[in-house]
Amino acid sequence: FMKQWVTYDPNDQRSITVANLRSLLQDLDTPMGFGKEYVASEKELTGLIKILQIPVYVNAQREPIVLFMDTGK
Repeated sequence: FMKQWVTYDPNDQRSITVANLRSLLQDLDTPMGFGKEYVASEKELTGLIKILQIPVYVNAQREPIVLFMDTGK
């Protein structure tokens, strides 16, 4: 998970956009994500984010983001 996270957070901000979280979850193999062999729908990605109960915040650019520290629960 951490190795994939760095792909979306190369400057070590410890946050990524929700759009990047969706890509991250798509890239991760099961059970943490869907894997590259299966293309999850937007509904499936949104559902997984809800199941994981990852809080969503808004950054200075008004983009929805998630914090790394909230992903380890």
